Amino acid sequence: MSKYQCSVCGKYKKPNKDNFIVGDKVTFAVVKELSHYTRILTKTGKVEWVKDLYVGVRAGNKVFIRKFSEVNPSDAPSILTYALFGLCECEAQAENPLNRSGTSQ
Repeated sequence: MSKYQCSVCGKYKKPNKDNFIVGDKVTFAVVKELSHYTRILTKTGKVEWVKDLYVGVRAGNKVFIRKFSEVNPSDAPSILTYALFGLCECEAQAENPLNRSGTSQ
């Protein structure tokens, strides 16, 4: 079982994106717009620098500048995994035990 998979519900937890440091291995998307279609690629690289809410990620010979919200740890599930299996809400329910149905009262 992955460290991102919840032991209670089996769905996947969101990774913590607040603490990237230089040398971390991360994944991110690169969008290439071509004449007739758009190509979305997933790249893996290492964090070169961190400044405010941005990180510089070296993938191959290029350094890509991305926001923290646009990069994931390399061992975290992909967006497709979250779409297929769902996002764990156990921690959110534990913080607000009176509202387990997901409706506001």
